Amino acid sequence: MITKIFNNGWGNHNPIHDYQEELIKDINVDVLIHSTWYTDDFHTEVLKWLDDNPVKTMAIVSFFDQHIATKERFAGRNISIQEIGYYDGPHFFDFWARFTKDHMAVPSDSELLDYQLINKPFLSYNRKPHEHRLELWEQFVANGITNKGIVTMDDIKQLDKDITPKEWAPPGGSSIVNDIASLGRTDLWCSSFLNIVTETWFDINRAYFVSEKIYKPIVGLRPFFVYAEDLGLRWLHARGFKTFEEDFKDIYPDTITKDNLVSFLKILSEQPTSYLHQKYVTFQNKILYNRDRFNQYVAEMNIK
Repeated sequence: MITKIFNNGWGNHNPIHDYQEELIKDINVDVLIHSTWYTDDFHTEVLKWLDDNPVKTMAIVSFFDQHIATKERFAGRNISIQEIGYYDGPHFFDFWARFTKDHMAVPSDSELLDYQLINKPFLSYNRKPHEHRLELWEQFVANGITNKGIVTMDDIKQLDKDITPKEWAPPGGSSIVNDIASLGRTDLWCSSFLNIVTETWFDINRAYFVSEKIYKPIVGLRPFFVYAEDLGLRWLHARGFKTFEEDFKDIYPDTITKDNLVSFLKILSEQPTSYLHQKYVTFQNKILYNRDRFNQYVAEMNIK
C-alpha cells in the first residue's frame, strides 16, 4: 500500500493526471515518486522525508517526459526500487502509446484511406520551438517548401483555422493548442500524403522517450519520417514497425536520413498529385500492418 506520493509535476487538476493515476493504482510499494519536473530542490525534500521515515519499497514513475529521477539517486539506502515508464529496464511502459490507443480521436478508415483526398505532399506540425524543430523549419524556408506542404511552427506559422481540443494536459510553451488526443483537422490530415514527426527530443535513443507524436501517423494511416538523430529507426524497428527510408528510390536516389530529409521533401513536392495517389496506394499494406502492430504492441504492455 502506498503511504506517500511525491509529485512536483503537472499537478492534480487535469485529465492526464487522472488517466495516469488509473494506470498506476495497483502498484504496491511504500513510496511512489513522479519523475516529471523532479528538481534537485525537490529531491532534497524527498531525501529528508526518507531520513525521517524509513521505507522498504519505492516506485519511480516517468510517464509524461524523459525520466529525471532514477534509482541511482537513492544509492546507499536499503530500498527496493522499481523504475516504471520510460526507463530502459524490466519495468518499461510506453505511456504515450497506451494513451494513443485509449484516447486518440481518429477519423474513419474510409476517410483515412481515400487517396483521392490527398493533394499535399507532406504535413509537419511543430508546436513548441525546440531547437531541432527550428532547425527543420529553417531548412524548409531555405528550400522554399514551407507552403508546399502543411506546416506549422509555434508563433512563426500557424493554421488559419485550428480545432479546439479537449485540454488533457496543461497548456503553455506555445500559442498553438496542445492537442495530444487527435490528429487535428481531419480535412488537413486526410489531404496530406506524408507525415513529418518532430518529437520532444531529437535523440530519441538517448532520451529513451517518445510522445504520442510518433504514434499519430501510425494510427492515422500515413507513411512518415521522424526528424531525429536516426529518424527514430532504432525505436520503431525494436517495436516491430516498418519504416519508409528505402521506399522512394523511384524519385530520390539515396536512402532517406535526417541529413537529406528536406532535400527529399523538395523533390517530393515537385511530384504531381497523381504520384502521391499512386504511392499512397502502394503503401497501404505497410501502413495497415503498422496499425495492427501498434495495437498488438499496446496489448503486450503492462505495468509490472
